[in-house]
Amino acid sequence: MKVKKPSFKLISCTESPIETLFAAWAQSRPTQYPELFKWLNETYGGSVITARLAKEALIAGIVDEADMKSTIKSVAAMSLPITEEIHFTWGFSNLPIEWREQAVRKRQWAFWLTSMREFGMDDFAEDGRFCPPPEGTVSPDSIDRFCGMIEVIQSFYRELQEDWGWKPEVARKVIPLCATHNGTMSSNYRTLMDTASSRTCWIAQIDVWAPVILGFVESLREIDPLFGAITTPPCFKKYENEFNGCKYELINENRCSGKDVYAPCPLYLCNQEVQGMAFDKHQYNYQERCRQLMVGEKFINDAMRLIDVWKKIWNRDPFTGKILE
Repeated sequence: MKVKKPSFKLISCTESPIETLFAAWAQSRPTQYPELFKWLNETYGGSVITARLAKEALIAGIVDEADMKSTIKSVAAMSLPITEEIHFTWGFSNLPIEWREQAVRKRQWAFWLTSMREFGMDDFAEDGRFCPPPEGTVSPDSIDRFCGMIEVIQSFYRELQEDWGWKPEVARKVIPLCATHNGTMSSNYRTLMDTASSRTCWIAQIDVWAPVILGFVESLREIDPLFGAITTPPCFKKYENEFNGCKYELINENRCSGKDVYAPCPLYLCNQEVQGMAFDKHQYNYQERCRQLMVGEKFINDAMRLIDVWKKIWNRDPFTGKILE
């Protein structure tokens, strides 16, 4: 049974977001940019800097591009309220309901969803509009069994309507959380950073969030690499290679001690002493270290399955945490 792939894309955003952020910042700090406001007054007879005028100031050499980008880095790193002035609208398709159940916890997001009545769930299994467990995480036989049960649910959904007269909005109570749906969502840049900070950690539920986070970062990097740093792992500073310590150390400690069967984070093992031993980053072998900690092969393989995903999301070496060029 062929399952449809999820997609998450940027529909639109605030025009000239870098210049807009800089203009908003400069407007609140006129004493820091006397030449800019002198030029603004002499050229346009005004004292309000807009994104368009910020671009003109760059061209005229009134504002230094390096200074502008350095300012944006600092504003983003501090997640200041000014970042709420940049807005994004995203479109998604074939994302599971289970993802939405987590996403709505961030109350700053605004959603517009395709209803099941409009979407039509009579053939959701046949159309592949559901999300099975990722390959390699469970046995192939169990996935086959799972897909078989999805077909049974589809059949029962039809039966409730055709044989028992249930309305679609009542019959859909049997639809599973793995069923997928379409919609749009919007937020500001500060909300994006807040969401990313809790979903760019190794221990987050990346199998559910990967299409969304990858959609975020690919679109943001196209706008400007500065925005791409939104997916920095929480144990590193944005735009820097400095390891700040694990924010979820207890979970990784439990994984290293065997209390938790899953593999620990590679950034944790590589950058922090574990059981009195710090690894040479140039001779580091994540799989062997996990075996020394008695992590099961199944969980090591599952961790390695995600390495390339995290590399794309972080734009960093997934073991050392160094920013990739």
